[in-house]
Amino acid sequence: MPQFTYDSCTIYYEDIGKGIPLVLIHPPGMGRMVFTYQHTLSSQYRLLIPDLSGHGNSSIAKEPVTMERYAAEIKALLDHTGTRQAVICGYSAGGGVAQEFALTYPERTRALVLSGGYPKVAARILKMEYRIGMKWLTTSPDSLIRVLARSHFLDTNVQQMISGQMTKADLKSWYDFYEESFHYDCSERLGIIDCPVLLMYGSRVKWIRQHSHYYHQCKDVLLVHIEKATHQLPTKHWHTFNHHLHSFIQDTLAKNSYHQAGNIN
Repeated sequence: MPQFTYDSCTIYYEDIGKGIPLVLIHPPGMGRMVFTYQHTLSSQYRLLIPDLSGHGNSSIAKEPVTMERYAAEIKALLDHTGTRQAVICGYSAGGGVAQEFALTYPERTRALVLSGGYPKVAARILKMEYRIGMKWLTTSPDSLIRVLARSHFLDTNVQQMISGQMTKADLKSWYDFYEESFHYDCSERLGIIDCPVLLMYGSRVKWIRQHSHYYHQCKDVLLVHIEKATHQLPTKHWHTFNHHLHSFIQDTLAKNSYHQAGNIN
């Protein structure tokens, strides 16, 4: 597996496929393997899927966990792979990192994709879910890992694989990622995002979907509600998720030349 060093931290990542670069950012604890079912997109896109520091195979960062820190790791990934611009996709709380990257490095962001994303934790139920998750992590991380694996994947073999990946996570980094995303708020800055934005939500999680109104500030937004779907779009509803992601990239980006979203070299 390829790796690079950023700020004395070793970051592991997957680099598969060719085409428009697509970066996939995982939520707290889960690591890059949560995007197992997105590997089929490598037939059309270059997938860059990192383990953020403190997750999966990557080492623990000496610096505190912040959205800015994780966004800088994504930039370092693009620099290391010679990628000038990429489509940045964040799942759930990983969307906070994706948004911070788009806001901090707009010249490196070709488009922004958020699956179950939110600019801040505003809904009461979502706040409660965060508090439960953070408490659960401190009291019984093994059982939390089992629940997350089962809630994301139906295949027992994949459940075992993702559970093994999650046990590698540094618990403090995991908790700090929870806490940082819980307090993160970019809702007042969304208006400066001028790249195309795709928002995808499952219709069964209204308390997350209600955050979509914040993105009316963005200049170019496509909102997709996936009927009868839960929050776990990249895993339990991956066929539909991949379809909408591919359609969005083709409709909004592939019309331009590849060089506009391509490599430095």
